[in-house]
Amino acid sequence: MAVTQSWRAASPELVEQMRQLLPHQVEDWATEWRQRNLPLQEFLRALWRFASMPRIRENERILYERVDAGLIILSLSVLPSDSSWAAAVRLMQRLLVMLGGDSIPEPRPSNVAGNLHDAWYQGHMDQAEARTVQLVRQAGIRGLLVQLMAPSAPATVPSMLPSLWRVSTRMVQRWSGQDLALGFRLATRAQASWVSNRHRLQVLTPESEQARYRTWNDTAYVVDLIREMRPMAALGDVLACYQPHLAGALLARIAQGAAGLSNRRLASLLVEVSAVTVATTPAMDADQVSRHLLAIMDWLHLSRYAPSETDERIAIWTAWGWFLAVALAFLSPDGAIAGAVPVEPIDDDCALWGALQTGNADEAVAQAWAFGDVAEVWHAIIDEAAVVAAPDTLRMVWAYKPWLSDAAFGVPLLPAVVRIMSQMRPALVIRGGV
Repeated sequence: MAVTQSWRAASPELVEQMRQLLPHQVEDWATEWRQRNLPLQEFLRALWRFASMPRIRENERILYERVDAGLIILSLSVLPSDSSWAAAVRLMQRLLVMLGGDSIPEPRPSNVAGNLHDAWYQGHMDQAEARTVQLVRQAGIRGLLVQLMAPSAPATVPSMLPSLWRVSTRMVQRWSGQDLALGFRLATRAQASWVSNRHRLQVLTPESEQARYRTWNDTAYVVDLIREMRPMAALGDVLACYQPHLAGALLARIAQGAAGLSNRRLASLLVEVSAVTVATTPAMDADQVSRHLLAIMDWLHLSRYAPSETDERIAIWTAWGWFLAVALAFLSPDGAIAGAVPVEPIDDDCALWGALQTGNADEAVAQAWAFGDVAEVWHAIIDEAAVVAAPDTLRMVWAYKPWLSDAAFGVPLLPAVVRIMSQMRPALVIRGGV
């Protein structure tokens, strides 16, 4: 324990040195620290602290970079392998290129007036950060997330913010002993920036819920609705599809039979529909689809912190509205709904990896449908995507991974991940990333 604590005490020094490095100096610097027996976990902890420090210039692209970096760091820390150090060094080089070393100083503890929602709405990033520090130290992580899901807080699904909040939460839970408040400083600053943006989108939710019918298969019904609406959609433009006459109209149709569904079932139905839709058709833009699905799934998990069941349901419907826009813009449901599931499940994953290696997407997805217990394959995919630094696949893995136990592997989560993974593999080869 003393050894771990001594290395943890060196974390500020590590972060400060990271800020001073140039990308071409990273390998020699990391080699020197490895020779001093720096544990991989402490290097990853410092790397996340470096990545999550707000920069002088912040924009949406940098937000995406941080979410992807967080997923890679999580993957390398959960399932370390012989290649983890090399992957972590490559990530650090990328962060130096994409984020740079110039960051704003950490806030000093202070007593601030007003509440967190006021700071978010008014776009006061420094005040939002200070009030977050104060709130977390008083009420803990749950106290902060309840504020995020309160009725007075605007929904953040039409952005990547849910994923930034979730990644920050995972990091705090993963590494004990760090300052809880500072783990959320980046997310709360981004929240203030997004909420105060006059061009942000209004949230689509159904005006009312009814139970006019009982469908024999909810998932197939919703996928059919998306297929019917597809010809009227603006292909590749999620903002154009996020309109009352498109995603809003689909949302109203689904709500006609949703009155009898519990919050849990309404959320799990969205997971099933999204997985089936992705698994049964190629995505027009895998990068965008994976980003949006990650944010949607993260929002479903954050909705559990809502102060009431009514507020939780609004949050779940918000996720539905954004998914329907994404499906209309980037996915084209077609063919069999359930996929080609063999009568006898298979245990050997050789055919799956062979199909991925050759870029045969349909064969890889067909093989993925055949698995019953996917735990071992899932771990292999996490390792592969983390080492190769394939953000699209990692987003899909971390979007659906928390639902594995809830769904008992009964929904096509693995085929959905494999579909995106198979699409990205040729791109990685072409770019020389493998």
